Amino acid sequence: MVIAPAMVVGGIYMSFINPDSERVKQNERLASTKAAAPRPEAVLAEQARLMRLNEDLNKVRSEEKKLTARWNDLVKLCRPTSESRAVALQRLSHLLWQGGLYTVDEAQVRDTQRQLPDSFDEMLKHLAKDQATTAPRLWKVHFYGRYADVMQTLDLLEKTGLPIIPLSITMNDAVLETNWRSWTLVLWL
Repeated sequence: MVIAPAMVVGGIYMSFINPDSERVKQNERLASTKAAAPRPEAVLAEQARLMRLNEDLNKVRSEEKKLTARWNDLVKLCRPTSESRAVALQRLSHLLWQGGLYTVDEAQVRDTQRQLPDSFDEMLKHLAKDQATTAPRLWKVHFYGRYADVMQTLDLLEKTGLPIIPLSITMNDAVLETNWRSWTLVLWL
């Protein structure tokens, strides 16, 4: 029984008489935690940097969506069906006629291996994966017209959205008596 009162006195001493040693330890831990914590300016700077990174990420995602949509549109243009190809050729003929250019003949280019650059060949291999459409073809159109009319018609061709990509255009030698020339336009459709 003598031990119980001594324990009570020791407990009281520890809790009421010597509480400062525990507070000192707590204050030291608090001070070391505060010293290790980043300053408010650093936190604000990191938050601003995080916001800029999120904005950049959103811009990149938006640009990726635009590029993906553009790619899909181009793939549709480059994989025309036979029907859409025929419609595109009809509209091209009409566009040439409206521009004052007179078609002599038009035909598919048969020997494409010597005509296509490597980049187009790679694109054709990529586009050939889809079996529902026909492979793009080279088409050659011979026509007569004046230089200004040809340039204006080519500008209009770009704006029509037709699945036609001009690859090359050549002009025959000029005849001094007239400003009319013979032209050959090679298209990818």
